[in-house]
Amino acid sequence: MSSTSSSKLQSSSTSNSWDEGDLIKHELEDGRLLLMSCDDAQKIEYVGPRFWKRPDADFWRKNTTVFRSERGKWHHSYSYGAYIRWEKSDLDAEFDKYRLGDEDESKIRALVEKMKEGKVMPRNVVCIALGSLHNERASARERSFAQLAALLKFIELLGIPQNARKLIQDSALTPGDARFLDKFGFQVVTDPEAINAIDGETLLFYVWGYDTITERIMKRPRPAMFISDRSLEVRVNRDQDMRSIGQKNRATIAMRKLFDSEKVPEVGEGGGMMEVNLYWKRATVKSKVQKFVGAAVKMVSSIFCKKL
Repeated sequence: MSSTSSSKLQSSSTSNSWDEGDLIKHELEDGRLLLMSCDDAQKIEYVGPRFWKRPDADFWRKNTTVFRSERGKWHHSYSYGAYIRWEKSDLDAEFDKYRLGDEDESKIRALVEKMKEGKVMPRNVVCIALGSLHNERASARERSFAQLAALLKFIELLGIPQNARKLIQDSALTPGDARFLDKFGFQVVTDPEAINAIDGETLLFYVWGYDTITERIMKRPRPAMFISDRSLEVRVNRDQDMRSIGQKNRATIAMRKLFDSEKVPEVGEGGGMMEVNLYWKRATVKSKVQKFVGAAVKMVSSIFCKKL
């Protein structure tokens, strides 16, 4: 980066309030663009002109994503996320716009009351892929605000206590997000802590997620409740053979036997809860004897009807 030493740096931000890991955009006289560490002017990351398309961004951060290659190995990729900065009072006021009103609360309450009989009640919460409330793109922020408002309402109506374990995992989250979410009892954690925390008593909230995350979630114990825009279908990787398809089908059938499902009414603003389903695990599953007796009764009834 020695070629930048003679170029005049011009910062795009005047804020002096930074978090560790924040990157500041600097414009060079020759038209290039740099992202520099907020606390170390010697730490320069050359990014390129594409960041001109983010004029509203106050800062950037380098985010890490885990993905699996076609050969089955796990890798890490890096990208730069653009963010806006909120004053605390402004962020509180913005979220208040997305809190669910009485009508939306009634819809969720009716859904919970309809499904709760004979189900496992969740005692902890894992939220994955919420997105950042500081995202530079307004549409992405709206989805995140709407999903957070819906999640908080489910937690309230399910009676999950304030001091219950509540984990949120998303590489896009910032320290500012962590401070805001903390007041609702959430702890922001890094991959794979939240995924590894999923157990049989978890409310798993996972909307607008990623295939690689879905695959890893499916390897965890089945949660008590699963709220997602994704189905419980078990996916087969492209590099797996036909025997895996049979395993997939058996696993999918088993999942359907474990859960009841209903479509979540579209609630809130911003379209964050469109096409979302609620899967709720049954507290008891019929024993093999009960299944055998049930099948026998159906067979006898069928034979009797044919004779008539």
